[in-house]
Amino acid sequence: GVYVWIITAGIVTGALLLGLVVWLVVFRLRRSKRNSDSAEPPLLTREPWHRKSIYSWSDDEDATVPRCTNGRLWFSLNYKSESGELNVNIIKAKYLPGRGLTNTPRDPFVRAYLLPDEDTFQQSTVKTRTLAPKFNETLTFKISEDEVRARSLRLSVYDIDRKKVRHCLGHVTLQLEKEPLAPDKVIWMDLDNVPKKSSQIGEIQICMTCNPFTNRIRASILKVRKFSKQEDASKWVYVKLSLNHGRKCVKEKRSENREWGNGDEANFGDAFTFGVAGRYFDSCSLSFTVMVSPDGADFRRLGKTVLGPFMYARGEELRHWQDMLTNPRSAVTRWHALECPTGRDEWKSD
Repeated sequence: GVYVWIITAGIVTGALLLGLVVWLVVFRLRRSKRNSDSAEPPLLTREPWHRKSIYSWSDDEDATVPRCTNGRLWFSLNYKSESGELNVNIIKAKYLPGRGLTNTPRDPFVRAYLLPDEDTFQQSTVKTRTLAPKFNETLTFKISEDEVRARSLRLSVYDIDRKKVRHCLGHVTLQLEKEPLAPDKVIWMDLDNVPKKSSQIGEIQICMTCNPFTNRIRASILKVRKFSKQEDASKWVYVKLSLNHGRKCVKEKRSENREWGNGDEANFGDAFTFGVAGRYFDSCSLSFTVMVSPDGADFRRLGKTVLGPFMYARGEELRHWQDMLTNPRSAVTRWHALECPTGRDEWKSD
């Protein structure tokens, strides 16, 4: 009798399990059919910038749009006269360059400016670990229609790393004077690279290394090139370094005097170490001032460049500082343009 009960229990259990499996299969088939019946047909159009909805762009429609290497941004504009508001609808970005040689995904976000006002901006949320973020967000500016027509829209795409350091990936700029501010017109524009400064004075080659574990920043001056021809041709040159916190100079150091070589280029190879606590990496800067002299005694400023975070530097100088922070204990070398000193006193000898 015991064996009969065991066999019966086994049969009943198997039947229940088989019934459960069949019920799950039927349920999934019915749900997939219901979803397919309710799905909207795709919107087809020959012109990729005209849409019926500001957020209805499909990745399948990118086949008609050529690829790019710097990144591309999709957005639309809508002005509401009754409320006096300009809505900037950020749809998505694609083809963003990855981090480093491994093309690692980024954490991008978008900032919108109405130029020439660069102090006021609206910002999207941060999308994590992607090179093709989908934002579908609306950024709103309170502004009159007449004033909108006198402005230019700039959308800047940034990446923020795990140390909360911002990296500018590029910008798009659109004149609003004659632009139709209608939400059914979706605009796509390729990102412009961050412009690199040019100099008529000269350049300096700098190698930067930071070690957040020992709270040290190491700056090496490799070479200096002179482009400008001074009235009294300078023969000697040295570089003065200043570690600044805010507007206050915390520490100053200088290289040895060097003579200009062939082609108005001087080789240095001098390295300097500054003690900086990790929490101050985003609030300090390093300025490099090139001093020249015809006789090695009376020096005057040829030009300078400043490396630091966003509040002190832009362009290549900002990127150099950010690359140093995101690659700790790795040497990062860049050429930087020398800027002309401002003010008459800047040309007096130290």
